[in-house]
Amino acid sequence: MNVYSQNRYETDSITAYSLIKNEMANLKERGIEKTNVISLFDDTGKIIIFWKEKEKYRAVKMHYKGKESNKVKKQMLSKLDKKNIELIFKNPQILSKISNSNCNEKAHSLNKVNINTEKYSNSFFSNCEQDNELIPFTSLYFSLR
Repeated sequence: MNVYSQNRYETDSITAYSLIKNEMANLKERGIEKTNVISLFDDTGKIIIFWKEKEKYRAVKMHYKGKESNKVKKQMLSKLDKKNIELIFKNPQILSKISNSNCNEKAHSLNKVNINTEKYSNSFFSNCEQDNELIPFTSLYFSLR
């Protein structure tokens, strides 16, 4: 990676983290704790945040690049999306199977995944190999893109 690319990646990451932090503050103002919230972003400029609110699953999508930057849009969730979110929240330790030690350039293009639930908190780079237990997560990611 050249210096320009590295600087661009760092600038994009700072922008994405800032937008996620602002949306998390908005959720907190609405009474939603940061537990049971998962946020992620990818190289295309999309941020997705999903959470559980009053026994229902919700999600929003934002962009940190391009003309739609900073716009927050509610995300429609299919029955499968809701089922996958529920599986992740009930068993968040499956995400710990992704570690930065088994990264692979051929994996999908998430940059960073942050997860915070009542029982589990972690973040990892997602160019890492994943096993079959993580199918609900990858399915959810590709569905919400």
